[in-house]
Amino acid sequence: MLELITLTATLIADTDVELASRWAALEHGDDWEADVIPLVEHTTVWEYVEALELVRDGHVDDHQLTETEAGAA
Repeated sequence: MLELITLTATLIADTDVELASRWAALEHGDDWEADVIPLVEHTTVWEYVEALELVRDGHVDDHQLTETEAGAA
């Protein structure tokens, strides 16, 4: 389980891609992908996956990413 804490929300997901998609929705609106072609959607989500790596490495101020094993309490 992944948890991303930003200045405006805490997002939880099972995978990096799912978390990246939720982060994109947080910043661009829930239906941001409805009006874009698949290539743009894929590219945008991939940019957020890369941003998660930067957060994970401590390079993004005011953001924190934590990982827990599935089933851990």
